[in-house]
Amino acid sequence: MRDRNGAILVAYVSLAVAAFLVGRAWPAPEASDPGSRPGDVMPASATAQAGPADSSPRSPGPAPGPAAPVPQGTAAAGAGSGVAKPPADPNQVWRIRLEPDDPAKGPADAPATIVVFSTFLCPDCAQVAGHVDRIAAEYGKKVRVVFKHKLFSTHLHAMEAAEAAAEANAQGKFWPFHDRAQAKGGALDRGALEEIAREVGMDVGRLRAALSDGRHRGRVLRDSLLATETAAHSMPNVAVNGVRLFGDKTYENLKALVDRKLADAQAAIAAGTAPARLYASLVERGKAFDALDPRRLEFSADEAMARGPKDARVQLVVFEDFQCPFCAKVNPSIEAFRKRFPDDVRIVFRNFPLSNLHPDAQGAAEAAVEAARQGKFWPFHDLLFRNQKDLDRAGLERLAEQAGLDVAALRKALDGRAHQSAVARDVAEGGRAGVTGTPVIFLDGRRYQGPQGNPPEGIEAAARAYLGLGSK
Repeated sequence: MRDRNGAILVAYVSLAVAAFLVGRAWPAPEASDPGSRPGDVMPASATAQAGPADSSPRSPGPAPGPAAPVPQGTAAAGAGSGVAKPPADPNQVWRIRLEPDDPAKGPADAPATIVVFSTFLCPDCAQVAGHVDRIAAEYGKKVRVVFKHKLFSTHLHAMEAAEAAAEANAQGKFWPFHDRAQAKGGALDRGALEEIAREVGMDVGRLRAALSDGRHRGRVLRDSLLATETAAHSMPNVAVNGVRLFGDKTYENLKALVDRKLADAQAAIAAGTAPARLYASLVERGKAFDALDPRRLEFSADEAMARGPKDARVQLVVFEDFQCPFCAKVNPSIEAFRKRFPDDVRIVFRNFPLSNLHPDAQGAAEAAVEAARQGKFWPFHDLLFRNQKDLDRAGLERLAEQAGLDVAALRKALDGRAHQSAVARDVAEGGRAGVTGTPVIFLDGRRYQGPQGNPPEGIEAAARAYLGLGSK
């Protein structure tokens, strides 16, 4: 076991070095690189082929993008051509849409619109908010400031604080609430949020009701999804007329960007663009990426390896490898998503063992199919992912016993390779769908790309925006 684990470690290190040397498709972007693919991407454990696959590129979204996701730190099959990545374009315009319920201050026809993606739980956000306020005061009617929520799942109470701010907006108290929350800092738990609400004159009863029923959750997730789709990775993230603030987020750098964009805006107005249409006209052809691929694919399902209503509004199909560490990390998010919408979400598991990287993955996949035949798939599934270093034959039998399987039947199935063809069918279907690594998620047949770390909120945001989940 020790020798095999050492070999696996060597393989991972080799892949990481290869990725660094040749480059990666959809790399995790640098915080100062606004030209990167938004993703905070769903990592794939590796892109070594487990079986035949279609090498055709991913269907393009609204802006050019690479063909397939790969893990941070691992190599893509065929990824990279040795060509150096060009520097990010400091003038890249992003399609940052504005919504009628966005908190905003300043004239709607101001020639410069500053959009800030932010939260209430980071010192940098409070500092940048001060720079933005200073610019707004100095430039007066030439500047409009728009706030959009961006969630970091590691920030305690981030969602609740964002929902409270959205309720403050509904009560006409957003900016006083925003300023007080930024000044307070720290962990904004329910008590702290109610204290701020009282200080700024909000109806605390309405705030409690809003936090209890989650009426603003979808609105917060809409903003966070837009941040992902427009590569707004750093926190806070600032753009002026759709052009991201590069480098250090200082007052001086922000002022320079505002001055540059004001000059461009005045030129556009002089050329005939109506001031009221200026911002929309500047960003409408900007760059953005769909969280869901426009292509919709059909997948078969083994009922014993699925859970949730057959007529659920949303079907999530996930291709996974039981030895893949990224798969183990994404599963809690998938389950949290299902539990939030138990009547509306169905999860379908598909095997995609990456045998070139994970020597025990094929055996684990075949054992999982046998567990499904015995009606014990999900308990066995959970044990496999919790014990990824113990998936050799002896380990599979021990875990099968823990899951309540008929171990003798499992031995017979594994010895006779009874489920080899079932696993091969999954791999072939994944290959036809462009799967080359794991995990890969499809929502209603559309490939999903979400924020780094795969939080359940990212999956939920895409399902709400693209598939209508959560709407009546």
